[in-house]
Amino acid sequence: MVEKIYLETQPKPTPIITEPFLIRELDDFMTDIENKVEAMYKTIILLAKKKNVIHFSSLVKGLKKLEAIRTFLLILFLATREKIKLWQDEEFGEMYISLD
Repeated sequence: MVEKIYLETQPKPTPIITEPFLIRELDDFMTDIENKVEAMYKTIILLAKKKNVIHFSSLVKGLKKLEAIRTFLLILFLATREKIKLWQDEEFGEMYISLD
């Protein structure tokens, strides 16, 4: 006796993959990055008038995780453009920011 094999004629549905929330939020953030970098620079200038050295932790205190990440990115942009100095005394330690 011969066994019959039936093949599926309908294609299997493809799952819809949505973009993760964080990626979507960062994309929205990146579309206006230049204005945000300038705003962060002005904020640092104001803070530097009170204190020469700004602690990164004080800059992000009370912010939600996504906002802290955005702040970190803006700080990195400013540091690579040599508008600020950014350093740490020890690995995984406090980050410090200054204008000079």
